Amino acid sequence: MTKLTLFLLVLALLSAVHLPVSAGGSEKYALMGKKAWHAFECASLNSLVGNKAEAKRLFFLGYNNGRGLLKALKENKIKEKDISNEVPWILMLLFEGPSDDFILGRIYSAAERDALKNILNTEGKPNPDEVQKVLARNKISHGNCRSIR
Repeated sequence: MTKLTLFLLVLALLSAVHLPVSAGGSEKYALMGKKAWHAFECASLNSLVGNKAEAKRLFFLGYNNGRGLLKALKENKIKEKDISNEVPWILMLLFEGPSDDFILGRIYSAAERDALKNILNTEGKPNPDEVQKVLARNKISHGNCRSIR
């Protein structure tokens, strides 16, 4: 038997075997929800302070993780315990809509509202632009926005 034939035989056998998702697979998918939420919050904050490139990077990071989470949910790849332990509860309230993009838009909007509360207004009064930017930069720094990958 040649090496190529042996390689093809092993490859065929491996592709015929259905391996279950690893124990950490479910948790990994659930963590995508947490990462999507945090990335969307940080994208909103960076947008407010004018860091357009970072806002764009974080938006697409959140978007891609959100799409991965929705796909895993549809394919039943996430255990209930991992959903309750890792996926932010607010996301579970937003998983309705005609398409994944619609759902992700709802999630982004909610994350943006959450990120900007107490930044745009303080005690019901609008903050001046410079105060908003200082508060947002502070939240970016303390929220570890730059470390999200």
